[in-house]
This record gives sequence, structure tokens and C-alpha cells, in this order.
Amino acid sequence: MRILYTVLLFILFAIKSHAQADTAKRFVYEGRSHVALHVDAGWNKAWFQGLGLSYIYVSAVEKEFPATFVLYAAGEINEAKSTNAIPFYYGYKAGIEFAYGTVVGIELRNLTDFKGNGQFIATPRIGLSAFSLMQITYGYNLFNTQKNTFLISTSQFTLSFNIPFGVFKRYPRTQAQVQQAP
Repeated sequence: MRILYTVLLFILFAIKSHAQADTAKRFVYEGRSHVALHVDAGWNKAWFQGLGLSYIYVSAVEKEFPATFVLYAAGEINEAKSTNAIPFYYGYKAGIEFAYGTVVGIELRNLTDFKGNGQFIATPRIGLSAFSLMQITYGYNLFNTQKNTFLISTSQFTLSFNIPFGVFKRYPRTQAQVQQAP
């Protein structure tokens, strides 16, 4: 029986080694980067919106899910109503994210009401990503002081979009695409 197990393990090892060698031959690395419009909306006791620019770097291996790296900078404004106890604020933010189906990142925000009140917030985020073009994330707000000036909750939910410039531009077809067309 030991001989049978040894032979089976040897066969499985040989198959795995052959598969790895075949994969190594097909290894095609492709990296692309582009600038995009960053739009987000979220909730943390009040609705907020952000608008800015993002830099997206996509690295892909043939027949695999692409990994993306995103840097963004944006302005933010909250949706406070006069009936809410939450004060109105403006802010600017910057973030860095890595996505491979799921997204992990951190966002740094500096908020102000232009009346002398300000607050710095760091937000680690985790969520789901569709090629970094659309993301749904949960973040936990970490405040730099004990005083929560703008009454923001510690939990933050965000839906963000990175819309590449030229996404609606029609590209000319290549010679290979013309030959494949019916």
C-alpha cells in the first residue's frame, strides 16, 4: 500500500510541476496606468459626497484577476440639514488603496467649517472592488483628538467610482479586430 501512495504522490507532483512550467511559459505581465475622476458618496451619521482625481495603476497577469493600486485626492462636503444636530463641514482628503477583488486602504481627511473648527481623521477601509472602477467599503474613523468636533460616527460606509478620462472615447479597431469581424 505504501508503494501505491508513493507512486500516486510522485504522479501528482509530476502533474503539478508540469502545470507550473506551463504557467511560467504563459506569464505575461501587463501594467497600465491612467488618471480618473474620483466620485464618492457615503454615510457616517450624515451623508457626504466627494469629488476629485485619482491615479490608477493596473497590473495584470494573463487569465488572472487584475490587481490595482489607487491614489486619490478629493474634496468633501457633508449633507447636513438645519434640523440635524450634525454641523455642516467641508474638507479635503487623500487616500491609497490596493484592490484584488477586495479592497484595502486608508483615507486621511482634514475637515473644517471655516469658523475656526477643524478635525483630522484617519480611516482604514476594507470592502469589495470591481477593477477599482467601483468600490463599496466600510471604514473605521480614527480621530486625532478626544473631541469629535463634527459629531461623525466611528463607522463609515462609502460607495466610490473612479471614472477614467476617455472612457467614452471610441478607439479605432486594430487590424486583428477587423479580420475577426464577420
